[in-house]
Amino acid sequence: PVYLLNGSHGQVPGLNAGDWTFAALWAFGFVFEVTADIQKYVFKSNLANKGKFIQSGLWSVSRHPNYFGEIVMWCAMAGLAVNGLGSSTPGRAIGACTSPLFVTYLLTKMSGIPILEKMGNDRWAKDEAYQKYKKTTPVLVPKLFHR
Repeated sequence: PVYLLNGSHGQVPGLNAGDWTFAALWAFGFVFEVTADIQKYVFKSNLANKGKFIQSGLWSVSRHPNYFGEIVMWCAMAGLAVNGLGSSTPGRAIGACTSPLFVTYLLTKMSGIPILEKMGNDRWAKDEAYQKYKKTTPVLVPKLFHR
């Protein structure tokens, strides 16, 4: 998205409310991803948790909160690019939106989530707590955003 924006002659000058909104959304995604990664690192660093799965902190509201944060960051970056392009370059705007769609596809269908879900199922298939966790915790979008 940034490449398409920077290479465009139809950029909208200055920052507007949309830019600040997308920048805040990007910061939210960044903090969400980093927090999830730190929580998992701390959990795994505790020897008492060896062989266990994390279900605390952000991991209590999403089974893959780090990927959620990553996707939010990519969407916000595309939003920034589209907002900065204006209406003079619709092809570039569409191109900017393909990046977050591609990353989301990769994380949810190809690598990331499918691989980790399979590993979890293989490892904790008979663990009742894990089965309950899977039934009550969304795969990607945190419970906070569910109705």
